[in-house]
Amino acid sequence: MLFLGASIAAVGSFWAAIIESGFRKPHVVVLLGATIAAFAGLWNEMAAHEREQEIDRLNQQLLGWSTGFGSFASFEFETPDYPKQEHPLPILRHHGEFPLFDLHVKILDFVKSTTSSETAGTLPPDSQITNLNWPQVEGTHQDLLIEFWGRTGFWWQRFALRRVKARWRLASRVWREDGWKRVVLLEKIDEDFPRTKSGEPIW
Repeated sequence: MLFLGASIAAVGSFWAAIIESGFRKPHVVVLLGATIAAFAGLWNEMAAHEREQEIDRLNQQLLGWSTGFGSFASFEFETPDYPKQEHPLPILRHHGEFPLFDLHVKILDFVKSTTSSETAGTLPPDSQITNLNWPQVEGTHQDLLIEFWGRTGFWWQRFALRRVKARWRLASRVWREDGWKRVVLLEKIDEDFPRTKSGEPIW
């Protein structure tokens, strides 16, 4: 931007000088050369900026393909008929552009007071896993805290089922920790899932 401003100022000064001199040929030649040099410099500056952007994009892709940067996975139901199922079983679905490597899952069941762990391995983009050991829902509710970790870091999911009018209702929230801040990655809360007066799901 500084170079562009200086080029415009220089060209403006040459034009002013030419007007005062009555457009004599030597001044026109000098102005033409200055104009070409200014635009050549501007072109080079723009090309350098585009190269820097492309290098940054490639670096981000390399980071993503090696660590799964920005991608995550969560448990969700594959079909919308889960409210009618007696023991609904979710799948583990990938979200994002890059694969997830060395993915591990730990499930804390608050109802049964049990903990289970699974190794999911590598999860490619747009993929899903159906054969993980999922705690079967019993009674009228299920309340789980799920911890994920791999090369891309840690993230968590709160997963709750409630029996409402003989059908299952789901509340699910996936988040990451960014320092002291919680960043929600994905959320699904059925309309008639039990809530507090403020609208927060009753986990």
